[in-house]
Amino acid sequence: MKLDATRGYGARSRALPEGRKREELTSKLAQEKNLSLIPPFDHPQVIAGQGTAAKELIEDAGPLDYLLVPCGGAGLLSGCAIAARHMLRGCKVLGVEPAAGDDATNPSRRKL
Repeated sequence: MKLDATRGYGARSRALPEGRKREELTSKLAQEKNLSLIPPFDHPQVIAGQGTAAKELIEDAGPLDYLLVPCGGAGLLSGCAIAARHMLRGCKVLGVEPAAGDDATNPSRRKL
């Protein structure tokens, strides 16, 4: 569904060949085609944008004691932690993930 939506915006997609690392392929494509490479989570503007999810939640819901955020690549978690820290000093932000997809805490599940 996400891939179809992305293509709907005019993006071209490419499957990652088996054994290739995303960073290698995207760096090569960016150099070849003179493109800007914006990482999916490890970029200050991406993190800031992800933080708007917590900002909007806090604005709508009011003060929170805890904010549970999916770990993933940590961009969402980082952005939400920054926003919550700025808006609610006492709010504890916890990174969470499903037991069957615990690649943040279980190195054997990480996709390299």
